[in-house]
Amino acid sequence: MPQMCYDKEGMNAELNFEKRYRFVREVIETAVLTVLMFLIINLAVQNFNIQGTSMEPRLHNFERLMVDKGSYVVHPPARGDVIVFVAPPQPDQDYVKRIIAIPGDVISVAWEPHQLTGQYATLSCHPTNTL
Repeated sequence: MPQMCYDKEGMNAELNFEKRYRFVREVIETAVLTVLMFLIINLAVQNFNIQGTSMEPRLHNFERLMVDKGSYVVHPPARGDVIVFVAPPQPDQDYVKRIIAIPGDVISVAWEPHQLTGQYATLSCHPTNTL
């Protein structure tokens, strides 16, 4: 039976190369996955800063808000939703507002509680309700 000779230096060199190759491969995989996650998150959500007190008591001045960009592709906006849109008088600004009526609703505003389609509005944005 022939006896095999092992070259210790050659064997160590192969193991070191394989370890380095695995390490570099894992670093590259991690970097690629991190970039993909960053892109997916930035395409799905967007950050906004609340400026002003018009949304109090729920949203306060200087709070940060994460907005889902794709939810209204699946379903239409509903009463009580908080939306972000470009301000008509100032296109460089965004408005953060709550929807109080949907198409077909009639709103009358006076110095009494708001009426929505002839009934007093009971919105989820009332301070006693929770989100």
